[in-house]
Amino acid sequence: MKSRNRILSFLFVAGLVLFANDSAQAGTSDHLLATRPMDFVLVQSGNCQETCIQWVSAEGNITADTPKLFRTFLKKLGSRKLPIVFQSYGGNVDAALSIGRMIRTAGLETTVGRTQLKDCPMLDPRCQEQIVKDGWSAGEVRAGGAYCFSACPFALAGGKVRSAAVGAAVGVHQITSVSAKTNAAMGRKLSKYFDEMGVSREVFAMMALATPKGMYRIQTPEALRSGVITKVLSYEDEPGYVSCGPNAKSALLCREFEDPRSHESESRDVGEDPSCDLVNRAYMRTVNSGRYKVHFSHIEADGNEVFDMETRFVDRSYYTRRNNEPWVRKSRPLLLTVRWEAPAARKRPVVQGCVRMGDETVDGIAAMRFKGEWQRSTFSASTEVWISKDNITYLKAIRRFPENSFYPSGNQIVVEKYDLDRNVLVPDLSEHP
Repeated sequence: MKSRNRILSFLFVAGLVLFANDSAQAGTSDHLLATRPMDFVLVQSGNCQETCIQWVSAEGNITADTPKLFRTFLKKLGSRKLPIVFQSYGGNVDAALSIGRMIRTAGLETTVGRTQLKDCPMLDPRCQEQIVKDGWSAGEVRAGGAYCFSACPFALAGGKVRSAAVGAAVGVHQITSVSAKTNAAMGRKLSKYFDEMGVSREVFAMMALATPKGMYRIQTPEALRSGVITKVLSYEDEPGYVSCGPNAKSALLCREFEDPRSHESESRDVGEDPSCDLVNRAYMRTVNSGRYKVHFSHIEADGNEVFDMETRFVDRSYYTRRNNEPWVRKSRPLLLTVRWEAPAARKRPVVQGCVRMGDETVDGIAAMRFKGEWQRSTFSASTEVWISKDNITYLKAIRRFPENSFYPSGNQIVVEKYDLDRNVLVPDLSEHP
């Protein structure tokens, strides 16, 4: 069976892993994962009277029987939408494809994560004794240190949104086959599946860069661009959904205002410029995320940077204050990468003609620098954008407007600095310094 799986997996193996420090502990738990058949467990963290985190833990070896088990599990899950959190060394490829298609049909998200059940030993963090067969098991979930190898990424691809932790290693490699006919057949099968799931065939080119025993490490921008993953979890994020219990003070506290396009590579706006794909994905992840703030300033003729205003984005509102003026609250719009232009009723990209200029550091954070052309309403400017390598969000943007064509702020060179602190507070609207 193992040799058959190696042949069937010859085209694509992706893993996301942060190596454990304790090799003895890792060896024990990894051995259990490699030998146990995959099962699906409902897990929650917290008492769920007010709020709690809930997810589906999918761990173990994918076997020919796993799709049947998953189909039964989905019937029990019913209409509940919970993320499938994978940790697996892989297994049967055909079974993984079947699981992936069921996930996509059910409209579920997937992520790579490891589950630690309550009262399980460290050497067996997801021990069978603590799994509640027909109810909720208690535990914690972490994105760091998790992995998804061999056939597991095929199942992972079923999620319309599929995520991995910041700093995770994504690797692809070839596995040789004794039959050219088998190679061709599997190539066609995987190509069809990738097309269904929105995964670029660019993955095949990445695989060609690795030897059969080697591994090509995919950088986060490559993983996002190719669709291997569509969302990067930051250091503060973990898998799972927040669920409101009967004693929750407000259902609004249980979820953030976040447009799903802020982390999906498939849901591009029609008319986007392909050269700006990564810039647009970062734009969506930033401007439609739950909470963040931006400091606006301008550069004067002598080169000095002068602060103009601060804007805080909190759920469905945003708050702006210019210098010493009072805070102003406004309803927060959903921003797109392509806008309608009246009266011609046509669409045009906000950013186009993007060129990557290299790598730089912004406030100690590794970043990619891009140049392009920005346009909004009747205003246009050349723009430079610095995007975090870790979580693909904006760190900084500079817009240079043509002479005698000023943006509403009245400045020709506008600088925007982004702070994606999820704990940004609603300002005191009565405050007037």
